[in-house]
Amino acid sequence: MQMKLGKLLAETKTGEKRQIEPEKDGRGQKYEFELAGYHFFVRDMVKKTEESDKENQEYFITRRIVGKRKEASGKKEGIALSMYLEFGEETDIFRVGIPSAVYGAYVSREESTYHSFMEDRLTGVMLLLFDEDHKKSTVVQKMNPAKYIEKEERKRGEGRYLHKTETTSIGYGFGEAAYVKLCWPYEEREKSVALDSMETPAQAFYPLEEEQIELVLEYRVAHKECKTFTDGLYQEYQELSRRLVKRGEKTVRLPFSREEGIQLRRKCVGRTYREFGPDGAGFFSISTLNMGMSRNLPDSGRLSTRFHIRLTRIFWNTDLPDVSLILRLIWQCIVRTISGKLRGS
Repeated sequence: MQMKLGKLLAETKTGEKRQIEPEKDGRGQKYEFELAGYHFFVRDMVKKTEESDKENQEYFITRRIVGKRKEASGKKEGIALSMYLEFGEETDIFRVGIPSAVYGAYVSREESTYHSFMEDRLTGVMLLLFDEDHKKSTVVQKMNPAKYIEKEERKRGEGRYLHKTETTSIGYGFGEAAYVKLCWPYEEREKSVALDSMETPAQAFYPLEEEQIELVLEYRVAHKECKTFTDGLYQEYQELSRRLVKRGEKTVRLPFSREEGIQLRRKCVGRTYREFGPDGAGFFSISTLNMGMSRNLPDSGRLSTRFHIRLTRIFWNTDLPDVSLILRLIWQCIVRTISGKLRGS
């Protein structure tokens, strides 16, 4: 499968956009442009491993970003950069896998909607495209997790805001071919605490307030033959874990053992079990995505709450259950959750 590095998209918080064509040189390709009083130089170094052959290919992409101030703009401004990787013009549909986020979605010429996920909500920053007809997988992985982050400068209702951070995002869609979009800083379009109650897409811009900005982003891209989607996702997740450990990355140590974690999960699942008379019983899961004084609403003084309700298992004793019983049960769960949160505050 062929991989194509597309144009670089540069955008400011105030809405100025530039698409920059790459220039080839002996070490990869580069982009050079001026925007918002800065001179930017971006170089993509692409290295193909020696183990690569016709059927199984592996690349490492190192993107180095340097921005130098040329003149003061006189206003508070931010920058966002996006890189597109295009794959498989001969394939019209892929199954998509992103650990902890996407497992059963497909992207195609008919279903081309763009989706994006910020890296700090993923258990592994990787995206798999699986070609079910040809039994081949393509994976894009970020090899250097973000380590620097400050509090975002965000006001109530803002979907575009300044945020000094190394945090990126990874997304997918379909244009002339399937593509993976890599953004710095992040762009969030799926359900998460980064979105407001209307689920407005959130986009961060790095503040242009330093004399010089430098950042290095590292990615691995691999094309492999693979029997199933599950095999491909599991094997590549293992590979990402091994490589991160080898690089010296450390996992977070939890304040409880594995056995204690199993017991906590069993206890939590037991609390979701409800019976509603002779009609049946089920396991209900309810969680608050954003509860309390929202950090995005510093001046409102209002309680901002969004609920995600999931029916995990249900067993009916009748063919036509009383829907009002389910609605009453859900309402009771919401009331108890709010009451518990208020007591805790």
